[in-house]
Amino acid sequence: MSVKNRTQKRTSDYKSAFTAAEHKLMRIYGVGDLLDEIWLNRVMLLRTADKMNQEKERLTFRDHLDALRAVSYATGRIASLIEVREELSKPYQEVEDQYREHFEHVNEFVEVIGERILGHEKWEELQMEAFQQAVINESALPKSLTSGRSKRKESR
Repeated sequence: MSVKNRTQKRTSDYKSAFTAAEHKLMRIYGVGDLLDEIWLNRVMLLRTADKMNQEKERLTFRDHLDALRAVSYATGRIASLIEVREELSKPYQEVEDQYREHFEHVNEFVEVIGERILGHEKWEELQMEAFQQAVINESALPKSLTSGRSKRKESR
């Protein structure tokens, strides 16, 4: 009897809670366990506000108080999850900072070697050609790829 291999990774514990458009938005920004919780709360808040706007003529004062209580709890939970996420990312930030520092040292070393081997003028010419090629390569990318980069940078 064969056993099915179930190694497929789940992308969300709340898959049924989100619409296709919401899943697409989450994929743009990346989804992790904490982000699922944060997005679920945000989606619930947006849906609550939308439903309240649709039913505003029939809602009682008590309904508004209950909604306010739910919104307060949800926003508090979002703030708490964001704080946890920030706390968890600190070790990664330290590693990234060390990487950047070491990378700067490597770049300085490459500069010194490049100038010694090629001479100052030839080295600057080579760097300018590399820069121009990078600009050409960047401008040749489809706009969908370059716009995705800026969205990810803004979300960090």
